[in-house]
Amino acid sequence: MVQIAIIPASSRSGVTCVEALLKQKEGNNIQIRQIVRRSEWTNTSALTETVLNTGADSGSAALEVAFADCNSALIVTPDGGAAFSDDAKLTENMLRAAASAGVKHIVLVGSWTVHHPEKLSELAERFLSPEKTLKELEASHGLKWTVLRGGYFMQNVLAYADGIRNDLDIPCAKCLFSPVNVENIGECAAVCLLEGPEKHHGKYYEMSGPDAISIDQIVQTMASAVGKRVNTPIVSAASLPLPNFFKQFFILGEETFPGCVTPFNNDVGDLIGTEKWTTYVQWVESNKAAWD
Repeated sequence: MVQIAIIPASSRSGVTCVEALLKQKEGNNIQIRQIVRRSEWTNTSALTETVLNTGADSGSAALEVAFADCNSALIVTPDGGAAFSDDAKLTENMLRAAASAGVKHIVLVGSWTVHHPEKLSELAERFLSPEKTLKELEASHGLKWTVLRGGYFMQNVLAYADGIRNDLDIPCAKCLFSPVNVENIGECAAVCLLEGPEKHHGKYYEMSGPDAISIDQIVQTMASAVGKRVNTPIVSAASLPLPNFFKQFFILGEETFPGCVTPFNNDVGDLIGTEKWTTYVQWVESNKAAWD
């Protein structure tokens, strides 16, 4: 029996990973432990169990109990909020607790921003030290690890929904991204967990979509899906009305245009198969009710 821990199992990639694991033909040989703060988002399959935990800030002892008897784990970096500045520390708490509890293989959802620690400083610092911690735990505990470096998420573009719905001008910077469906990241995690460290130890996989597309094209594709066209004036990235950590994305993209600012390769398609690899147009068609 392979016991797999997912924390936080309520994250979008965590939820999808659980669903993907349960669909695998090997499903009867696994037990999934969903570690969450609240149970309402968890899967109720007979092959899952739910452990309520106050989170990575609860201390290593409580976390070690949550990971007890698990062979492998998916650990998803906290996604900001009130503890944004503490995200790296909280992730390291989870990594160290899992290793101390005897987990042999960790799949960590990190970020592509580690490629640009200075230009993307406000986000990259959340992910650099957890990657370093994995290597330290390999040396001290024999831990095997895999990193899925999340890209620019398709779900991020929901920030444009109100502008499209209300026919507003949406200023865009001149840059290309390769948006990835967060659900594809969860599916990639399931593959890595099931195939194990024999195939995936020490690997960094870049989570990109199959398309490289400009921000104004991203917005116009959303608008077109609901029968609209909006004005998308190209402006300097520095002038965009965004939090600084997001603005850094677009400033970097402007500097590197016409190249794709996010890593753009076949890692996702190679892991889950190109037929499951969500194109941007497919995602828009499936989610257009959000801005219709």
